[in-house]
Amino acid sequence: MEGKLLLVLDMQKAILQKPIYEKERLIKNINTLIDAFSSHSLPVVLSRHTNNSSLKSQSDGW
Repeated sequence: MEGKLLLVLDMQKAILQKPIYEKERLIKNINTLIDAFSSHSLPVVLSRHTNNSSLKSQSDGW
């Protein structure tokens, strides 16, 4: 898996409170990927979108 990077986007609370198809499966799969990359000392980058409403930086939903 050399030269790989895992990029996880927008998994903050406010996003996950919305109806998402197979949400629990999605979360499980993302966590499995994070564990796999971490166990191989590969980089994992977590990025969160922010705005001035429900995704305001440092808010409960962010």
